[in-house]
Amino acid sequence: MKAIGQPINRQDGRLKVTGEAKYSAEWSLPNMTHAVPVQSTIARGTIESFDLVAARSAPGVLLVLSHLNRPPLAPPDDLKSVGMQLGESILPFQSNVVRFNGQMIAVVVAETYEQARYAATLVKANYKEEIPLVEMEKGRAAAKKPKESNGRDAQLVRGTPDSAFESAAQKIEATYKTPHEHHQPLEPHATIAVWEGDKLTVYDATQGVGGPKRALAGMFNIPQENVRVVCHFTGGGFGTKGGIWPHTLIAAMAARVVNRPVKLAMLRQHMTTTTGHRGATDQKMRIGSGADGDISVMRHDVLTDSNEVSQFFETCAFASSILYDVPN
Repeated sequence: MKAIGQPINRQDGRLKVTGEAKYSAEWSLPNMTHAVPVQSTIARGTIESFDLVAARSAPGVLLVLSHLNRPPLAPPDDLKSVGMQLGESILPFQSNVVRFNGQMIAVVVAETYEQARYAATLVKANYKEEIPLVEMEKGRAAAKKPKESNGRDAQLVRGTPDSAFESAAQKIEATYKTPHEHHQPLEPHATIAVWEGDKLTVYDATQGVGGPKRALAGMFNIPQENVRVVCHFTGGGFGTKGGIWPHTLIAAMAARVVNRPVKLAMLRQHMTTTTGHRGATDQKMRIGSGADGDISVMRHDVLTDSNEVSQFFETCAFASSILYDVPN
């Protein structure tokens, strides 16, 4: 800062270093309850039934919410058209279908966090298990070529790259593989949801309040002006807090049922299964040049894993199309 003028103090610096900055999970509201999710223990199948007797009779338990008793949601036909910014296109608790290991299949709400966490261990799900496809190599033969991603052409071709590579004087050909990568910011995800009539306030760990505001208004069929999203500080995000994930909708659903504020604070292990990740990739790179070293051709083929619903994929090769002035 001294190179361009006088140094400027960060307005939030003192609050952060003294611990006075209040993050989403640190708010304490009157009459607040606590929620802990129950996650699937299979990767694919259906829930045949729940055994909830022990959980419901545990001390302090107010609610065990699942697809069997959740309040209605009102998603539009086209989520993208209204800028919903949902991390998952399949909404929580809408059916008995399990699509991945760790999927939230129920949530326990209790007077204290400890009571909710204990009762969540008592929820038993009976499954009809199916064989999942979880290894990218086993799905290689059935791989599909997407036509677009976020409005851009996903199959970019310029010139004649194959013939240009064959005739190139100098060639480099290599394969690079990257593993699954999970977001792990210092602050895990957390949501506190409060209803006052048909007005909803959420204290949410987010990188932007506009997306959650639109999503919650759409999901609960209320005007956007009836939704208030509060986030004074964000403890890191790296993209994972750019959308809205199931726990935020679940907290709002649970708060509507118990008619009290509900806090749902994610644990670190929840962050590896319920708030998105970067898929594994297998990238084959071919670069050719003339004898003078000028690059004449580049081909970047990417195989990445996704899911069977929203078909999100990493756009690794997009940068290659604009990185150099290459005719092929």
